[in-house]
Amino acid sequence: MGVADAVIGVVAIARGLGIRAGAGFIPMTSIVLVAGAVGGVAFAWLAVNRFWWMLLALFALRPTLDGLSPKGSAGGGLEPSTVVGGMFLLAAIAWLVVQYRSGAWTKLSRSSLAFLIFGGVAVVSSIGAPLPITSLESASKLLSVAVMLAVLEQIFAVHPERIKPLLIATFASFVVPALVGYVQLRGSKPAQTYNAVDVGRVEGTFVHANAFASYLVIIIVLAVALAPYVTGRWRRSLGVIAVAALPLLLFTYARGAWVALYVALLVVGLAQSKWLVIGLLAGALVVVFTVPSVSARLGDLSQKKSTTAGVNDPNSLSWRVGYWGRVLPLGKQNPITGIGFDMVQHTTPEKLPPHNSFVQAFVETGIVGLASFLALVVAMWADLRAAARRRRGFGRGMTLATAAVGLTLFTQLFSENLLGQPVILWYFLAPLAWVIASPVSAVPRRRSLTPAAV
Repeated sequence: MGVADAVIGVVAIARGLGIRAGAGFIPMTSIVLVAGAVGGVAFAWLAVNRFWWMLLALFALRPTLDGLSPKGSAGGGLEPSTVVGGMFLLAAIAWLVVQYRSGAWTKLSRSSLAFLIFGGVAVVSSIGAPLPITSLESASKLLSVAVMLAVLEQIFAVHPERIKPLLIATFASFVVPALVGYVQLRGSKPAQTYNAVDVGRVEGTFVHANAFASYLVIIIVLAVALAPYVTGRWRRSLGVIAVAALPLLLFTYARGAWVALYVALLVVGLAQSKWLVIGLLAGALVVVFTVPSVSARLGDLSQKKSTTAGVNDPNSLSWRVGYWGRVLPLGKQNPITGIGFDMVQHTTPEKLPPHNSFVQAFVETGIVGLASFLALVVAMWADLRAAARRRRGFGRGMTLATAAVGLTLFTQLFSENLLGQPVILWYFLAPLAWVIASPVSAVPRRRSLTPAAV
């Protein structure tokens, strides 16, 4: 059996298990045990023998792993996503050491260096945390995202053509969450009430509807922004993906993701096609006036009262602002390195994360962490700006797509907990690493996404 056959087999098994778990057909304990045994062996073998194939499998399967975790879980312990993240971090560090000692090392970008510093600060902050093991576990996930960026930069500097199979793996990762999402949409029961309208929020394989929404935004923006640079079946495939993802995003009822997508597609439309801008304006009006639950969700912003705990809160924006005010004073406990990464939800009576990445960076990693986080944002902006000046053809499309996705994430930094969601950040880092690290002439103006031989 070849490497490709082995990877395809593991992907098929994990996808099947993910669909059945998300739909509730098989007990979660059985799913986790079977998936853990099969996936653990396959992952270990790939990490040692075929590192690149391991990365492709990770990108294709990562959203499915969250579907194998018990609902309501905080993402720790021996859950599949945590175990795989830890194994990847160890394998990736070993791989980077080999690259450095063999002389194949490529200078890291400003974004990679800034991300590694921020990840390191998060790890240091866990030393003085009330729950150091829990904090270290969460900080290691953030560090693994930084390491992923460094790994992809090393790969794309030498093999820029590998962005094509990685993009295919990225879009393939949408299959299981989409199937589970539509199953949930068809059989969902009202779980929340917005302005007297009962709705059920679609979560897909994710632990929360907001996380699913953030992921869908990335998939949609990548599909729309790259479509003009491919032809034939690949353009049709990207169109199908975008069309399939939009209803799911709509019924997550995540207003922050809605705004992020609208702004990003507006930027893409201004850069590529005025018809996309016109379609956005018309589509927004149609949805607001024809889908009562959407207009009700938007109307909740006018409500003044909100619940204390932030659960099933009609005016979650009002609640977030109040919660930030209660969380910020925690930073006075240790203003230099913070109270420990991921510790806000273990400290406040609400038992919820900050819902603002800047607030989280200050409170949990201190002034040092906030400064390094701001430096990371600036470094990514500078690297993207430099790339936009020199890219043409497919490279220009990739740069525009990456910038648009980055804009969606930046918009959501003010209201979501993105620093604790590596599954979201991974799908931004893949195109970012290629845009930053690959040679300018790496991908000529070919309108194809045929996987490269690897």
